[in-house]
Amino acid sequence: MESAIDAMGRAYDELVAAIAGVIEASEASCGRPAAATAEAVGSFVERWVLFKESCDRAEVEVEMAARRIAAEHLMDAAASVRMRPAETTGLSPVSVPRLVRAMEAFDRLAADLSTAPAGEKSEAPAEADKAED
Repeated sequence: MESAIDAMGRAYDELVAAIAGVIEASEASCGRPAAATAEAVGSFVERWVLFKESCDRAEVEVEMAARRIAAEHLMDAAASVRMRPAETTGLSPVSVPRLVRAMEAFDRLAADLSTAPAGEKSEAPAEADKAED
């Protein structure tokens, strides 16, 4: 994850340098259209795209780490509940296949929510209900 964040930092620095290049080229041509200004703007657009891509890669890595941590926490919690007798916790024993199905349904729902356009309904809630049965 550190490499993705470092890459994002480098892309940001290059973006800032490209912005400075546009300003310098514009000032050198006294605000008139010039080839140097057009070239600087083209460089800025390229750096902007690269910066957005590096942010997207870092975001994916952070989301994967968050899911991994949540899954580990869930499994640790399930294991600790299973180790204690049901009478002391007031909870019934955890069914591992049911837990796995619920986690898969959660992942599908999270993926659908992150990819579905706004306002579009997803089929994942119905699948999550089936996973609980």
